[in-house]
Amino acid sequence: MMMLMTSMFGCAACSSDGASKEATDLSANDNVPTDFQIQYTTPVPSDFFQAATQQGTIELVEYDSKDYTQSSRPATRKPAYVYVPYGYDPSKQYDVIYLLHGWTGVAEEYFLGRSGNSRTGLVNIFDNLIQRGLCRPFIAISPTWDKDNRSKDWGESTREAAVFSQEYVNDLIPAVETRYSTYLTETTPEGILASRAHRAIGGFSLGSITTWYVFEQAFPYSRMYLPMSGDNWSQGMYGGAYYPLSIPHPTRTTSMCGMPWAPRMCALTRPTTRLWLWPNSPTRSTSTPFPIT
Repeated sequence: MMMLMTSMFGCAACSSDGASKEATDLSANDNVPTDFQIQYTTPVPSDFFQAATQQGTIELVEYDSKDYTQSSRPATRKPAYVYVPYGYDPSKQYDVIYLLHGWTGVAEEYFLGRSGNSRTGLVNIFDNLIQRGLCRPFIAISPTWDKDNRSKDWGESTREAAVFSQEYVNDLIPAVETRYSTYLTETTPEGILASRAHRAIGGFSLGSITTWYVFEQAFPYSRMYLPMSGDNWSQGMYGGAYYPLSIPHPTRTTSMCGMPWAPRMCALTRPTTRLWLWPNSPTRSTSTPFPIT
């Protein structure tokens, strides 16, 4: 998550040690695309997990949505927890990042823990990044792809994750980004598209799988994606591992939603932490890797 935020909001933190050898070794595998870079991420400094002196606030936003797995079910009221940076100024515009929890998770846990009453280390990282001038102030949102915001069985959870992209565009983005000072000026699809350069989404585990679904189903509406420890399941469970060449590739997007450009895409994978970064270009992308600085 730190990598996505720093990359989007003004900085990056990667180690280049051993990167060339790693990329060369993997390029020999026919199942791995050639137009990418792999680098190891550096550990987050331990002092970033400590409370900063300039602390943002966590606010609860509730919004109307529905169960997109079954249209016959009634509407529902859903929570989203919002990190508002220290010194928030309504006269300024802020970039936005959405962070999706994993299986059995709930909306509040990223920012307030499962108990919902204690600031987490992730919030401290946000505060320290901003306070130290490592990135611009931003707004972060922790929603839930679960219609009930509670732990439930795997089958129902995966069905909900598979259709979350509809809620993301139709309900969540309009509700949150109009409440705060963001780059969204109108809630139509055209308005959401116009502000895409200032919007990112990422997730862990089943939240990562959900991020991949959003990438495929609502691709134009966010500029950056960070799926962590979860592959693309559009071709079936673990489809990203078993059928990697069948997965839509960010550099092959001219026919995808009719958009002639690719987003910036990162994927942190297990068992080692790696960064996969494809090009991001205002025109049709080439095989030249996007440089990591």
